[in-house]
Amino acid sequence: MKPKYLFSVLLFMNIYSCTEFQEKQLQEDAVEVFIPRDGLRTDVATQQFYWYELAGAEDYQLQVASPDFQEIERLVLDTIMTNTRLFLTLAPGDYEWRVRAFNNSSASLFSSRRLYIDSTLNLSNQTVQIVDPSDQDTSNKMSYKFRWQELYNADQYTVDLASDKDFSSIIQNWTVNVPELEIIVPSEGGYHWRVRAINPSSVSPYSSRSFFVDTTAPQVPLLVSPGNGQVLLGNSVNFLWQRQSAGISSVRDSLQISKDSLFSNSHVNLLLDVNSLNLDTLGSDSYFWRVQSIDKAFNSSDWSGASEFVIQ
Repeated sequence: MKPKYLFSVLLFMNIYSCTEFQEKQLQEDAVEVFIPRDGLRTDVATQQFYWYELAGAEDYQLQVASPDFQEIERLVLDTIMTNTRLFLTLAPGDYEWRVRAFNNSSASLFSSRRLYIDSTLNLSNQTVQIVDPSDQDTSNKMSYKFRWQELYNADQYTVDLASDKDFSSIIQNWTVNVPELEIIVPSEGGYHWRVRAINPSSVSPYSSRSFFVDTTAPQVPLLVSPGNGQVLLGNSVNFLWQRQSAGISSVRDSLQISKDSLFSNSHVNLLLDVNSLNLDTLGSDSYFWRVQSIDKAFNSSDWSGASEFVIQ
């Protein structure tokens, strides 16, 4: 083998060995489960699956089977997740669930538990688990689709929409037979919604969330410095701009720097939470810069006018 090829092979082996050494190997480890306890029998349909973080893990695989994994009739859930807890609503029956951790090069052993859900018509101890939208969601759409996990012993669901979190000012309510509802809000603003399950003999507690509708685009930001035509000595440049009034949601700004006024090939393209930036990576040349404001609902302003500056 020629020396240069031998060197390449040794270099590759060294890099691979370093990667393997740096990342914890999980093959002999197992995830420690917190809840539900093994063999739990309950009539509470919504259960929280919760385990402790495993050192070196990047993600977790959670599986739920009925009645078990040896004689599986139905795979209820098979999901990859980064956090260590999940709420899941189950129908009456026998279940086995298991969880394992993994990273880029290894996976842990599965930790398995048994769970038994008994049937009941009493909804007072049940929880309606909301799926969408996420709490405090912000959108520029006037239509919203609410979704929640179905409760096996519910005949109907009631949904309330309000302008206050205490639901003292209910805007509208609905009764539906399926675990979803699409609505159109009357105007932009903040809203609160809640849902509960009902049957002829009982009702569940309410589950609630909030959301915001923002259809107003931010105004065009005002460039402050460097000023148009300004000549700078040295490559340290302090960019500063002013945000104008926006809608009801928070604003971030897109900053572009280019060597041409059409920004056909941007030298810098950043999305920032602040309205200033110091850069010391620009070489001696002529540059153009501009800023656009974007709010949390993804409404965007027009771009500011381009301002030119020179670094000597």
